[in-house]
Amino acid sequence: MALSVSEAVGDAAKAAVEALGLTRPAAGEPLTTAVPVTKRKTPSVPDGDRKGLPQVVVSVGEFGAVEKIDAETDLVKYPCAVTIVTAGGEKAGDDPAVRDWLDRVRKKLQAVGSWAGVTDFNTVTTVGKAPFDPGALSKAFNFSTQVFTVEVLETRT
Repeated sequence: MALSVSEAVGDAAKAAVEALGLTRPAAGEPLTTAVPVTKRKTPSVPDGDRKGLPQVVVSVGEFGAVEKIDAETDLVKYPCAVTIVTAGGEKAGDDPAVRDWLDRVRKKLQAVGSWAGVTDFNTVTTVGKAPFDPGALSKAFNFSTQVFTVEVLETRT
């Protein structure tokens, strides 16, 4: 079965973020370990999650606004968010490492090549609304989110 466009957008975003090779210090070790990247509908951290923190969560909405281009083509906008989840809840302050990661994520996902796996990709912008309700997220963690809108040309059926 073929991937839906929203799944293709999520897979492309996840692969692009993984390619950045974000790392964190390993607990009690001088070495570093890769920051895990996963796809979820919301950037929640499930009970018993073994990926550890920090982790990066890619979330994609089914689709957003649809603009008719011509009789056969629509421009469909997919809301996409990349969220870095860290420990600390409301106690933590500004985190320079997280800011750096978000900047690297933004630059990577603005690159057209990051979306090569999305058929009929048109453009990406760093504006829009997250495809989840930020107010519903747990206060036990910190969530730093970069929102993107991925535009895809789709044939009308």
